[in-house]
Amino acid sequence: MYDFKNFLADSVFVAHDVKFDYKFISQSMQKVGLAPLLNRSLCSLSLAERTIASYRYALSYLNESFSLHPSATHHRAMSDVLTTYELFKLSLASLDESIKSVEDIIRFSKEAKMLKRPKFDPLLGESQK
Repeated sequence: MYDFKNFLADSVFVAHDVKFDYKFISQSMQKVGLAPLLNRSLCSLSLAERTIASYRYALSYLNESFSLHPSATHHRAMSDVLTTYELFKLSLASLDESIKSVEDIIRFSKEAKMLKRPKFDPLLGESQK
């Protein structure tokens, strides 16, 4: 935890459904005598809902839909990090040019209108109609 705290420093904490990971890491730091996290956070799930049209936004579903990390193993830490990183890059590529700073991205991920989800799951194809 000490090494991670040093690594993170004052960077923005990015995760898919960030509340869960942020709380877990913060509590883990406190268990070993460190201060709780105070870093700004950014949720890749919230950002994806505003930048990528998808039937679902679970990391595994987005990975399958967009081939973000082909050798991913769902719910394994490093695999989820690499998948989230690819998702984050995909979301960033979809942002308007008016978004210029990290604070702009964080605000957008919380306040922008969510994209409309397709009525049918494209991964299931015609079988669901």
